[in-house]
Amino acid sequence: MNNSRPDINHQQKMADTEHFLWCALIALHLSRIDGKTPSPLMEHIFLQNWLVTAKKQRRFPQTVAKDIDYLIQLSRDLGPSAKLGQRLDTLWKTSIIRPQEDSPLSRLTRVIRILKCQGWSDITLKQRSWTAVKHVDINTEAPAIFILGIDLVECFSDAGDLTKSMDILSTGDADILFNAFKTEGLTIKIHSKKQSYFTIEN
Repeated sequence: MNNSRPDINHQQKMADTEHFLWCALIALHLSRIDGKTPSPLMEHIFLQNWLVTAKKQRRFPQTVAKDIDYLIQLSRDLGPSAKLGQRLDTLWKTSIIRPQEDSPLSRLTRVIRILKCQGWSDITLKQRSWTAVKHVDINTEAPAIFILGIDLVECFSDAGDLTKSMDILSTGDADILFNAFKTEGLTIKIHSKKQSYFTIEN
């Protein structure tokens, strides 16, 4: 039994590293879309601050703490020449095997991961709760995306294709939501800006 533990630990380390790299790259990508990193210097400052904040807030498991410390120190020692964005991208490409399929359901899953990296929550509701939430103002300061659970079955085929439009609700910044869906090539239509009521279109 003890012989399997190193493999389990390694797999967990790889999964944690994948999550960390994904979040860092998505944060950088969204900053570019928002025009916050128009130059290599601004990109360096953004990533350095992102890493420091991630460490301070303990956003990631202890398994990647040394990686974060290393990148922070590297950014301080080398400045922009550390090329953090390029380094993160290289680590991602060399350590992660990406799935070949790119179905709408897979892309929706990645959208949720993007939002969670930005501090959002994803909440799956049953029909009764969904109906109630659609007709009231959601009083919460925390950004979240709400999905009707049955839609994950009824709106997608077994292959993950979107067979009909799917409604979602959110309490976060609409621009962040739009950018996340745009990043993954999914089209959403807004119904109510006040309530943040959207539809993923097929």
